[in-house]
Amino acid sequence: MKLHLVQMHPEINDRLANLEKVLGYVERGVKAGADIIAFGECALNGYDTTGAVGYEAMAEPVPGPATEAVSRLLKGKRTLVLLGMAERVRDDIYNAAPLIGADGVIGTARKLYLVAMKSKTSGKTHNEKLIFKPGERIAIFDTEFGRIGVQICLDNRHPEIAYAQALAGCWLKLRPSAGPHRAGQPLTSPLDLGRAIETQMCDGYINIVGDQAGTWYRGGTQVILGSKGVVKQASAGLEAVEEVLEYEITKEEVYRARGTWHNVRETRPDLLEQLWRIASQYQSGG
Repeated sequence: MKLHLVQMHPEINDRLANLEKVLGYVERGVKAGADIIAFGECALNGYDTTGAVGYEAMAEPVPGPATEAVSRLLKGKRTLVLLGMAERVRDDIYNAAPLIGADGVIGTARKLYLVAMKSKTSGKTHNEKLIFKPGERIAIFDTEFGRIGVQICLDNRHPEIAYAQALAGCWLKLRPSAGPHRAGQPLTSPLDLGRAIETQMCDGYINIVGDQAGTWYRGGTQVILGSKGVVKQASAGLEAVEEVLEYEITKEEVYRARGTWHNVRETRPDLLEQLWRIASQYQSGG
């Protein structure tokens, strides 16, 4: 299966320009035989949570104009597209990533854990909780390429999401992100490598790139295999550019590697039930 992970520079507050760019990548990807084309977090709108991006005005429903425009390019094809965007559901806005095929939207991932932090590099306070509503369901999609999981950026810091996706039989995890440049920090965190090892999924990390309201987003789009580590990576850091990372893999390769690793295979539901009870008590202050 051929992946096209699009490391794109979205324009702040210019949904139409970004959509035109997305459609161009989709059209070229289809011609090149890509099976899945994936974009970064909020690629349709640009990413900033300090007030520079008008998500309230730009958010649109799913299905909606953007997903329908993408779907039209996929008619008669097997290609799937994952598009990071702001989704409107009545009065709520989600940081979302719909998976789109020739017949429309297959399903929509919504970011489960929202960022609330002060940037060490820019000094800006980023608080997604003031803009977005958190999602409620772990994203697991059945496709003709097998079962696929989707996480959005910070979601990968929470092990229960990837673990649930692996237990459900996902062999591929797509991870749209908006990761800023941080001087002196490794591009691939030990946490991301560890998550790939413990779940033995193919991890497709798709970052945006370039300036977003004064913050530089570092690219570094990559593919991580639990059995091999980082197998391919796009340009990263202050030298990062807009580009497409192409990678071919089969689900059989991933399942073979998982068969030699005990974590998923030997999961004990009784222990997960204990974890649920402990987490419930913690949330209630017990």
